[in-house]
Amino acid sequence: MIYSEEQHQCCFSFLSHGQAVTFFEFLEEKRLVAGDELQLHDAGLGTLYFIVSGTFDVHYQGPQKGPTPLLARMVRGSFVGEGALVGSGSRNTTITSVDDSQVLGLSSKSFDRYLMEQPETAILILKKIVAVLNLRLSSCSSRVASIL
Repeated sequence: MIYSEEQHQCCFSFLSHGQAVTFFEFLEEKRLVAGDELQLHDAGLGTLYFIVSGTFDVHYQGPQKGPTPLLARMVRGSFVGEGALVGSGSRNTTITSVDDSQVLGLSSKSFDRYLMEQPETAILILKKIVAVLNLRLSSCSSRVASIL
């Protein structure tokens, strides 16, 4: 993937220019149209996606019948698929593009390679992911507490 300043500022502003240029070599661009489902597990590899443009709905896929509950609406600058990147656990969400969208994918295989070649920057990326997941968990905890 060729480096783009716009994409750097959108999703990776916490990285320096040099770190971002190197990181972009490990990313794969993907464009989707409204209604497309984002595949988190492709050819046995999990993929983390950084949303460059567009909006995505995240729906829970449980044993319930009927409409699936909307868990979140993800927008530019967000990421989805972090579980697919680090584990092979079962998938319990469906991520669908609401409108025409662009994402940058990082497969688990590419991330493993990046971790070996650029460990300091890979740790920065992991810290960013953990920080965002912490905010999401805090938000979920607040919602659950308000129901109880």
